[in-house]
Amino acid sequence: MKKNLVYIIAGVILVALIVIVLIPKDYENTGNILSDVMNNKITLVNEENKSVLFKDLKLNEEETIEVGEYAYTDVDNDGDNELVILTTAYSGEYVILHYNKTDEKVYGYVLSSRAFKDLKTDGSFESSGSAYETEVNKIKFNDNKIEYVNLSSSDYRNNKFTINNKAVSKEEFESFINDWNKKESVTWTIVKESEK
Repeated sequence: MKKNLVYIIAGVILVALIVIVLIPKDYENTGNILSDVMNNKITLVNEENKSVLFKDLKLNEEETIEVGEYAYTDVDNDGDNELVILTTAYSGEYVILHYNKTDEKVYGYVLSSRAFKDLKTDGSFESSGSAYETEVNKIKFNDNKIEYVNLSSSDYRNNKFTINNKAVSKEEFESFINDWNKKESVTWTIVKESEK
């Protein structure tokens, strides 16, 4: 009887150790880290590869970044959420905070409102070069640099359209865009004045 009890206890301990070792950092921890960056509790690495607080990110020499709205979503489809922030800046820039598990640092990327519109839950978004040129893109993080993956593009002035970098007709492109517009957009949380 004692022997069986010892085996049972040893088995429970072994299972607990296996679970602890095999379960990676969970979303809550990554979410907390990103939230702490947004709330100036820990630093991030900016695009100049400098460690700064979120409040010290600059859009230009005079304008610092303030949070207007934010959303946790998996921008790069790697299974971990990023924190996407819509700033209160006049031109409405976005900031993406990405946690790199390899070096355990948070990287911050500033994107213009024209380059990052209508973010969908699958990580795709619209970019616009002009009234005649639009793209649907996704983002990849590679060596802590941000890369755009083009899903579709249009140049109405020159009647050129692509899907996955292959030339298509205007009708095929517009069908793709109609389907894309039906995708679910991310849900934004508005920062109340009392939380700023």
